[in-house]
Order: sequence, then C-alpha cells, then structure tokens
Amino acid sequence: MVRTLRSIANTGRTICVTIHQPSSAVFELFDDLLLLRKGGKVVFHGELGENCSSLVRYFESRGAERIQLGDNPANWMLRLMDSDIDFAESYIQSTGYSSLRAELEEIESSRQEHLKIEYSRAYATSFWSRQRAVNQRLRMIYWRSPSYNHSRLIVSIVIGAILGSSFILERNPVAYSETDMRSRVSGM
Repeated sequence: MVRTLRSIANTGRTICVTIHQPSSAVFELFDDLLLLRKGGKVVFHGELGENCSSLVRYFESRGAERIQLGDNPANWMLRLMDSDIDFAESYIQSTGYSSLRAELEEIESSRQEHLKIEYSRAYATSFWSRQRAVNQRLRMIYWRSPSYNHSRLIVSIVIGAILGSSFILERNPVAYSETDMRSRVSGM
C-alpha cells in the first residue's frame, strides 16, 4: 500500500499518512516527517534524508543517544520520546522551526484573495445522500456477516418469547389497568 502511495507521490501529488511504528523499509519511503508527541507538540518536522540520515542527525545533535547499527529509525525515535529530553522545546529553538515560521509568514503575507478557496456548505453532499451512503455500507456489512445476523435473530426470538410469556397468565381480562397497558406496549 505504501509503495502505491509512493508512486502516486512521484506524480507530484501531496499525500499525508498517519502510521504508528512502521517498519524501516516503509519508513524510508517517506520524504518528510511531522513527528508529534503527546499533547500535539511538534518534535520534528522536515525531510528524512537518505536512510533517515537527516532525522538521525537532528536528534543526535539534540542530545539523543546514538542509533545502533541496524536499528529501525522509527523505533529509535519513539524510544527517544520516553527520554528526559524535551524535544518539543528543542524543536522550537531549532533553525528548522524558524525557517518554517518565516516561510509560513511569507505565504500569509503574499496570499492573493482571488485564489482563496471557499465553500458554500460544510459538506460536499446533502444529508440524505450521506445517509444513503452510510446505509448502503451498513447493509453491506450485515450482508457479509450472516453468523452475526443469525445470532441477532435468535436473541430477538428468545427475548420475544420471554417477554410474551410474561402475559400468558392474563390473556383475556375484562379490563386493563394503565400499568398493564404500559407493560404490554413496552413488551411489544
């Protein structure tokens, strides 16, 4: 899947992917990395480099332990997040952060109002077309799991029998009280 995404990215499209603990082969297919720690603070943002050399060099220059030969860079950097070093604060002090801020300010100051993208509605389709798509998906899920549907049917029959049997002794009374009617309607 990641190789397919890589081939799409090679056509010039931007692809954002969230991956938790990828293998080193998968990790090296990425161009850039935005690494966040708990709380959403940025720890690293930038190019990974050949064999993740930029990433490794960045963390080692910030006081991280050296990566061992053959170690997966993804696992190594996740282990670093448990260390006592505050890499989020270190990132704010880095030149990468300051150059990113300058680039964002440049983009903000030179934006052209006629190129601004605005949407007339919050969703691309109407409520009913979204609801139809969700219902189609649910029908497909239920169709693909007959054992689940059979067990639901059996449970419904058993519950119906239990609730129905609670009224067997009083099948044909002359008058029903309000409580009797409520319990019968609740049973149905």
